[in-house]
Amino acid sequence: VGAGWRRETTSRGLLNQLAIYRSGLGQAEMQDVELCQLHRSEMDSEDPTVCLRFEPITNDVYLVALIVVVSLLVVAAFMSGVAFVVSTANAKRRLLKEKEDALENTVTKGLATIRQLGYPMALIGAKDFMNLNSEELQRCHEGLRDIGLLRVLDTTEEISYFHNMENVIVFFSYHWPSWNRLGPDDVQRHAMVHSLHLFAEKNGVDLEHVWVWLDIISIPQKHRGIQLLAINSLYVYAYSVDALIIIAPETVHQQTGQELGIDSYKNRVWTRVEQVAHLSAHGIDSLYYYTPTGLEVVDKKWLMDVI
Repeated sequence: VGAGWRRETTSRGLLNQLAIYRSGLGQAEMQDVELCQLHRSEMDSEDPTVCLRFEPITNDVYLVALIVVVSLLVVAAFMSGVAFVVSTANAKRRLLKEKEDALENTVTKGLATIRQLGYPMALIGAKDFMNLNSEELQRCHEGLRDIGLLRVLDTTEEISYFHNMENVIVFFSYHWPSWNRLGPDDVQRHAMVHSLHLFAEKNGVDLEHVWVWLDIISIPQKHRGIQLLAINSLYVYAYSVDALIIIAPETVHQQTGQELGIDSYKNRVWTRVEQVAHLSAHGIDSLYYYTPTGLEVVDKKWLMDVI
């Protein structure tokens, strides 16, 4: 019997012979999982993929799956971060462009009033300016006017007479570092104060005779209609002063985080108009830019960048 079983098994194959045997005994066929456990080699010889379904998942498989999932999460997070950065940068550029366009429209209107003094020229003495602290400076035109610190010149004739009385007017040109806080920040204000000392020393003038034009001091801030008259007179103001000092130390814009300095200053619409106005009357000899070591006269390369 044993020899016959082995002969039939060899002839038919173990799995087929086993199925015939169990059928003859009235038993159900064995499940694949049972056959894989008892006769793995025979099952693999017929179909090597069947038994793989019943093998336990190894730690290596779990590790690979974990790596894949984590990698996908990292990629998704990175792409989300890139999308956020791009979206934020685009929003900042749009906002800056809108502000630049608004300023350019205002300047265009202002240029139509060249040589017309739409609003009096308001100045503060250099020593009074140097003694102001940040809080006092934030009182702007109206606050300093009310305490009697401003000298007001109502016409171009009065401006000329003021010059003839050996007074010297310095115009500060700079880039606002905030949309919420008026005027210069502490870094720029310190540069302005230092530049007045440098200017007086360089030109041999007494600070008692030096007067300052600064936008938040010289232009009204509360009454919008009067403010526009002064803004439209900007060209005349820059044209009428003895020196224009560019204040562009390295600082940071409070809202955008943009680094401010010489390069950002050159790209501003307002500052270009101020420089061109002054150049048209005085040339480059009285157009300075501030450095901690001294006042430098702009050169032709600077003019090419601006104009």
